Amino acid sequence: MYILPKKAKEAGFNDAWIGVEALSDADLKEMNKGTTMNQNISTITNFTKAGVNVIAILVVGFSNLEEEQKNCANIEETITHFSKLKISNNKGHEHPLSIQWRPAPMFLVP
Repeated sequence: MYILPKKAKEAGFNDAWIGVEALSDADLKEMNKGTTMNQNISTITNFTKAGVNVIAILVVGFSNLEEEQKNCANIEETITHFSKLKISNNKGHEHPLSIQWRPAPMFLVP
């Protein structure tokens, strides 16, 4: 829903830290996140289109090595996708969406 991001921006909201956690529905389910990859991508898109800077947090190291390699490919595809999207400012000039992707390493403790 696009209403909340617009209202947040109108209220002076400049930055949103969004705990995406993973770009894999299987990992999101295992983390009990309660969202899907598509919902998270939609949230990021809606906030950036409303003019809110997004800091998207991803958990790195949650899965085994094979799954992490797949996740890495998902992350690269997602960043490539968002890097191609543009938003128009109030003067009609296009510029890239303001998204920062931040890893949150998950460490195994013996």
